[in-house]
Amino acid sequence: MLKLDIDQVRGLLASGHPLPRLAALFVAGKTTLPEMSELRSAFGRHDPEGTVTEISGALT
Repeated sequence: MLKLDIDQVRGLLASGHPLPRLAALFVAGKTTLPEMSELRSAFGRHDPEGTVTEISGALT
């Protein structure tokens, strides 16, 4: 499981580095449902064979 805040997740996605497959991603702090949906799509673009089934965090 990887635990990051929303800014760290955005930085990771913007880094251009290949992302490891994750069993779970926990977004610390508050975020919105549209942001979480965007993250799910972004991880899918990085790993088309992988599937994000759950992203957890505090939704506002």
